[in-house]
Amino acid sequence: MTNKELLFSVAKYTPDLIRDESINIGIVIHVPDDSFSLFVPTKNKQRIRSFDDEYDPEYMNMVLESLEFEFNNMTLDDYSADNRFKSINSVDYIANKTKYYANELRFSKIQHMITSSKETEKDIKDLIDTYLYYDKPKNKRITKRQVTSLLKKRIKNLNLKEHIKPSDEKTKYFDTPIFDFETPSTYIKTMALDYKRETSLFDELKQSIFDVTLSDKIDTDKTINFVVNNGPDDELYTKTKEILNYYIRTDVKLVTLADYVSQIEQGIF
Repeated sequence: MTNKELLFSVAKYTPDLIRDESINIGIVIHVPDDSFSLFVPTKNKQRIRSFDDEYDPEYMNMVLESLEFEFNNMTLDDYSADNRFKSINSVDYIANKTKYYANELRFSKIQHMITSSKETEKDIKDLIDTYLYYDKPKNKRITKRQVTSLLKKRIKNLNLKEHIKPSDEKTKYFDTPIFDFETPSTYIKTMALDYKRETSLFDELKQSIFDVTLSDKIDTDKTINFVVNNGPDDELYTKTKEILNYYIRTDVKLVTLADYVSQIEQGIF
């Protein structure tokens, strides 16, 4: 099984540079060893309209289509006479193609992860599901297992295993760890806000609240980060945050997987 580098960057629409509010509208993925690149635009145009009711849909469609044309090189058979894929085997391929986007449409810092021949297709799908989370119906969005798996890979790829370690904090009479990971200043627990299994979600919340509030081993000076698969504009996110803040008296934060990965990339643990 051959390991290979997978690079990606998220396209963000920022209609007002002063407010600096943005929304994910696509993701570009590049696997140099496979001569593969792909731009996946958001399908959820209604969400763009809700974010900015003054946006120009025709202009947005034109921009997204041009990015698909620029990046979508599924195989070398797509190589064209204009040489737009001539640097596809270079790790600077995304950077060179996106460096001119700096206003309403900007690309995030290019992120790297190690994949394998066997896992490449799955890793690409998981990245798309994470950063274009709202493109899928509620009952088909990314799961807790995928959240945990992606976070483990990002910790490994960023060489953060010395800073972020599997947690061994347990309650007195039970052998299951309370958290998935921990750092010197935080505990981290992954969770999927799954509409298809809302009852299971609330059962998991009850268990987490029980573990945290009744454990005599938890360091109360540490922040507890619940890393989830969707964000503040989701009704389950709001409800979950209210429940956790009501029952757990220590400092609790609810943060999306995408935001948490960006945070640890900046060395914020």
